[in-house]
Amino acid sequence: MHNFFFHVTLKTISCFSPLCGPANGDFSVSQMDDFSDEKICMILDLEGFFIRKQFQVRKMGCVSHTQEHHCYAFYLETPYSALFAKDQCTVQYIRKHVHGLSFVPQTSEHAQPQHAVSLVVKALYDKYKTDTKKLP
Repeated sequence: MHNFFFHVTLKTISCFSPLCGPANGDFSVSQMDDFSDEKICMILDLEGFFIRKQFQVRKMGCVSHTQEHHCYAFYLETPYSALFAKDQCTVQYIRKHVHGLSFVPQTSEHAQPQHAVSLVVKALYDKYKTDTKKLP
């Protein structure tokens, strides 16, 4: 398993709709030019659940500085029935009030195991980094 660290700078961008919304990844990138002079190679949108005090990614969207976009789904490590009552309540609240994602991905999402999250992020970074848009 690869361990790597990312320095994240948050910048509010009002033009984006959810990266992995019901339109299967269709979104507006009208303000991507705002990043042309910055050292940003991609923006990741991670949505998921805190389970046993650890964040697990259920869906990840990516938009690159070249305006390419991708969406990935992941299985969660713990079956819903094995969650503590407190975690089940948290999952239900997040699903209903925050992102609306189901706990179990549908077959059509072609979900990957949770351990693949870091591998996908690393592959995306390797694909989109440039000499001026990379980690120090």
